[in-house]
Amino acid sequence: MTNEPTVVGRALVIEDDVLIAMDLADMLNQIGFSNVDTARDLTEADRFAANTTLRFVIADLQLGDETATPALQRYALRGVPVVVATGAPDAIDVCKTLPRCALLEKPYTRQSVETALRSLDLL
Repeated sequence: MTNEPTVVGRALVIEDDVLIAMDLADMLNQIGFSNVDTARDLTEADRFAANTTLRFVIADLQLGDETATPALQRYALRGVPVVVATGAPDAIDVCKTLPRCALLEKPYTRQSVETALRSLDLL
């Protein structure tokens, strides 16, 4: 059963795998976020983030040949909470450098996404 979108604010999913990005966006819609955008790389993410106020970002740590860490640090400086969605063992080290960060280990479920968002007081 799908919930009616009830959560205010824009979410940005940064994920280079289109199917994973679509799946995560769908989970966020089911949780109640109606404004979810996706970006496949940091250039696209930064272009989007420059023109909107983000409630939070969920990002894969490794995007092809680039790491999302510098972008996540920029978003954190703007006060945007970050969820690092990854299977990389060093992701916890990245989260420790960010003021509002939660770790979402792949493979993830709707429940694990909700848990990560709750840990940042986003639900």
